[in-house]
Amino acid sequence: MVTAETAPATHTPSASEVAVGSPGGVATKKHAVALFDYTGGTDRELSFAKDDAMFIVEADGSGWLLGEDLNGKMGFVPSSYVKIL
Repeated sequence: MVTAETAPATHTPSASEVAVGSPGGVATKKHAVALFDYTGGTDRELSFAKDDAMFIVEADGSGWLLGEDLNGKMGFVPSSYVKIL
């Protein structure tokens, strides 16, 4: 359950704010699993349930990751809500 203490920042980065190939970024898709349920606050965010599998496409250290669910839908996910395997 999301609480005020665990809720991510309200700013979801735009696609241009996620640096492709940035130092420390994810170079290839990585498998990940959701640690908590998350309901996206905008259409740019990916909603998921605890234990859902997904891919992480990009990571830039901003606290948000570009994720892809197993149906191919892409959106931003809070980095603290997923574990990259």
